[in-house]
Amino acid sequence: MFISKLIKKLTLTAASSLVSLIFLAPGEASAASLVNGGFAGSFNGWQTIGDASIQSFESVGIDPTEGDFQALLSTTSRTDDNFNLSGVDAADVSDLEIFLGLKSGSLDSLRNSGLFPVEEGTAIKQTFTAEAGSTLNFDFNFLTDEFANSADFNTFAFFTLNNTANKLADTFSNLISSTFFDQETGYGTFSTVLSETGTYTLAFGVVDVGESYATAVSIDNVRIVPSNVVKVPEPSSVLGIFECGVLVVGFGLLKRQQTKSSKAVNL
Repeated sequence: MFISKLIKKLTLTAASSLVSLIFLAPGEASAASLVNGGFAGSFNGWQTIGDASIQSFESVGIDPTEGDFQALLSTTSRTDDNFNLSGVDAADVSDLEIFLGLKSGSLDSLRNSGLFPVEEGTAIKQTFTAEAGSTLNFDFNFLTDEFANSADFNTFAFFTLNNTANKLADTFSNLISSTFFDQETGYGTFSTVLSETGTYTLAFGVVDVGESYATAVSIDNVRIVPSNVVKVPEPSSVLGIFECGVLVVGFGLLKRQQTKSSKAVNL
């Protein structure tokens, strides 16, 4: 009777530990606060400037990488009926740099040498918190009607992280035939590890250079992967481990009890 009660108690303790493991581990991995990285039908959580819109595969022929929607940022104005999908003109480069917190001339410094400067573009941004060691991931697709390897009209897409601008792609990137635009890179994934715990401002943008043809960048699946993500075992396998532990302890105690009883009889 004693052994049966003990095994029952151990089983209940194991079950309680299992529940704690399953329900507490995911909570420990949810430190980042970036929201709406899949652009689920809106720019909720994001600020925009210029021609920024939410698009699906049905609207532009480009497959999102996560969910049904993606952000599409273009260099076009409302007079470009085929490509301006937001009803808002692309912003002048000076307004764009103010929006992004960049020094004047920062975006122009990203272009390859050529005759013409950066003139206008579009951007979105979001501020979030993350812990050191977390990984920032996002998917991007550069699209353009500009000629490949266009030195003087080398329009490009970029991202900024805490007011530092980095180029993602331009007309010198590997381009393939596209549906909505003449050419695109196709979706690729960018990843970087965040070195410090704190607040970050992430932005994405696209600009034209000189009087270049329409260009855009689509962004999707923006996400933060915390460094302390715990891989939770399948409940069945965890339960099996606890059950084995209960049986081992139970049989050990049973054997000990039997030994004591045997000694008592011998006496």
